[in-house]
Amino acid sequence: MWYYHLNFTAKTKEARGLDSGIDNLFFVEVKRIEHKNYEEMLVSCFCMVNPADNGRTCYGCTNHGTVDMKHPDTGEYFAGHLDVFLPFGCFGEWSDSDDDDTYVW
Repeated sequence: MWYYHLNFTAKTKEARGLDSGIDNLFFVEVKRIEHKNYEEMLVSCFCMVNPADNGRTCYGCTNHGTVDMKHPDTGEYFAGHLDVFLPFGCFGEWSDSDDDDTYVW
């Protein structure tokens, strides 16, 4: 079982459909479960976070070099609370470009 933490932004549109709305920052924790013949990806936490907050220390993200990952203020996510090197992954950077297949681990 592996956990992944991700941040992404979603822009709200103004009433007339203009793209000058507000960027909202979200946190997602995904749990990967390997079965004998397939694997599952389950969302275990999904919430909006404040860019100025950083919630609890996530040792998983810290140990994997993604110290800028924003986490919820509450204990809503499962992984990363213990300072041990367990199966855990984070996307270090993801650009909203035309090439959405490029990820940096």
